[in-house]
Amino acid sequence: MIKILLSTFLFAFASIAIGQINFQDISFDEALVKAKTENKKVFIDVYTDWCGPCKTIDKNVFKKKEIGDRMNPDYVSIKIEAEKDADRGSLKQFSVRAYPTMLILDGDGKLLHRIVGSKSVQGFHKELNALLPPEQLPHNIAIKAIKDNPNNQAVWRKSLKVLSDENRYQEFREHAQLYVDQFDFIALNDKLDTNIFYALPFLPFNHPIVEKILAEKGDYMRGSYEVYKKLEFTERAKNAKTEKRYLSIKAEASAYYDQLYIDNNGDIEDEDFFMEELFPKDLNPVFLQENNDQEAEESLIADDCKTRRKKRREARHLRKANK
Repeated sequence: MIKILLSTFLFAFASIAIGQINFQDISFDEALVKAKTENKKVFIDVYTDWCGPCKTIDKNVFKKKEIGDRMNPDYVSIKIEAEKDADRGSLKQFSVRAYPTMLILDGDGKLLHRIVGSKSVQGFHKELNALLPPEQLPHNIAIKAIKDNPNNQAVWRKSLKVLSDENRYQEFREHAQLYVDQFDFIALNDKLDTNIFYALPFLPFNHPIVEKILAEKGDYMRGSYEVYKKLEFTERAKNAKTEKRYLSIKAEASAYYDQLYIDNNGDIEDEDFFMEELFPKDLNPVFLQENNDQEAEESLIADDCKTRRKKRREARHLRKANK
């Protein structure tokens, strides 16, 4: 029974060690020697007992299996309590002024990277990525996977998720458009689809997703509904064949503005600005000449006024001169 319990304890301890960063109970100098011998880097977690963020990253990041799996093969990891440990003097050369600070060194003790403050798992991965060569960076691997598998939708989606998670906004936008060109994109089934949708330029009004947004009248993707509703007003007005139809669409837009004003408790742009944005003067060719004629007439009136003012000034100067 004792042997069974001991074996169970050892197995549980081993599982914990495998599932998190393996911080070793060795000195700073011993860590350097070990790293150089094993061709690894040194990871140092500099913390204090009173530091809340230090405890947070230790619990939420260092104890995660995915972090341990990434760190343990390539790093000799140690912890140094900055105010008590005998090795705290070794930190002077690195000017540690905040906690937690994480230092990554090579086997000769050269500083390769510094991480300051608590991080999420994703944020910690990004910090480690700073040390990778370009061909090993996750976003470059994702883009290469897309190029190598142009017809594999599953690979595209997995790679797009990497680009999104890595906040590679430009690359994500470019490949989101290519994805839509390559594969069916007619519904928003998950978060990735939604991210793809927001990365795209505006879709045509007959696109299934846009039709659903407009049909739901704001119950589905309210923000997108407002954007496409405005675009719809502009597009309809642009294609209006008569002035009566044009003015009818503007009246609808004005009523829509009133509803938006109520829904947003008045926190909305001025109505004049709203209407000018939807119905610019040069929107519809049917009314363009009319607007141009009106502007020309107003210009002539203004010029005439300037001429009359000029003549009056000249007459006053002449009268003064004659006196």
